[in-house]
Amino acid sequence: LYTNHFLQLFAERENAIIYRGLENIAEDFARIQFPIDFNISLLFVAGLILDRFSTRWVMLIALAICIAGLYWFSGVKTLGVAKFCYALTGIGGAFVFLSCLRLASRWFSAKHMALVTGCIVTMAMLGGDLAQWPLMHLVEKVGWRQSIMVDAYLGVAIWLAIFFVVRDNPPSM
Repeated sequence: LYTNHFLQLFAERENAIIYRGLENIAEDFARIQFPIDFNISLLFVAGLILDRFSTRWVMLIALAICIAGLYWFSGVKTLGVAKFCYALTGIGGAFVFLSCLRLASRWFSAKHMALVTGCIVTMAMLGGDLAQWPLMHLVEKVGWRQSIMVDAYLGVAIWLAIFFVVRDNPPSM
């Protein structure tokens, strides 16, 4: 579910690898801030949407947007398209944290929310950090475009897992 965070950290820390494939737009690419901007500006909107619609379906749609951004990003050749694709990951990523909190509030008692929230934040941070090493090695083996494509395919697997496993409420509700 943290595909967006994974891509952001990859772009920030391993951007030299991407730059080799985007020499003509590499300098401008370094200044792309869309995912962070979209995450911040859409958190309020995400909250409104999550209060009104099924959390599961909002997560699935948001993840599909992230996956589409990754897929298209893997074939990017211009800065404009790179910004658009990167923005898609930001739009989808705006819903990730709030969706997890919304589900946690339904599945866990208020007494355990601090612990559950701490676990969610820890998984987000560790997921982004731990994803660096395997992605770096994958990039060295197959190149950054194929690596981003693999990430998109992993996103599809996560999407399917959410579709088949995640429910908005426990069975007792």
